[in-house]
Amino acid sequence: VVCFGVAPGVLMYMWALTAADSAGWPFALLMPVCCALRLARFNVMLDEEPLPSYWHHFFVGLPAPGGAFIALTPAMLYFEFGCEFFKSGWFVELFLFVSAMLMASRLPTISLKHIRLPVRLAAVVMALAGFYTGALFYKPWLMLSLTFAGYLISVPVCSYIFLRLKAKTEKPEQAEA
Repeated sequence: VVCFGVAPGVLMYMWALTAADSAGWPFALLMPVCCALRLARFNVMLDEEPLPSYWHHFFVGLPAPGGAFIALTPAMLYFEFGCEFFKSGWFVELFLFVSAMLMASRLPTISLKHIRLPVRLAAVVMALAGFYTGALFYKPWLMLSLTFAGYLISVPVCSYIFLRLKAKTEKPEQAEA
């Protein structure tokens, strides 16, 4: 909760939201609250029945590290481009709010734990990983921002894929009943 909830909230508050015209403190406090809710839900889910098989490729809600990094994206954009827009109170508050709500939500987000890579794609994936690593060293703030923008975009895509998997899985079960 401290690393992925309190720290990003306080960092963003101290960096951009201390201005008198900003109502940033509630947004900064929302991060640790939603991070704690996510952790509590995760702990409660350990005692519940196992999730259906279509959940194996998804997390329930945005994982706390992803939420922290998405909350920090305005700072990364500012460091890369130097544009004051990325430091504006409403822009930072929007990222804090969206990040916190996604952590506390029950939306399915991608989990790479159960993905098996075909052997024939190993060389391509290794080459892409090498390219990404090089780009990360060359333009770290831009690459991190693009990575988390892609991660944010994956949320609605994952929701769509999840709903299709759920419908496909539950349809045969309903036919048997």
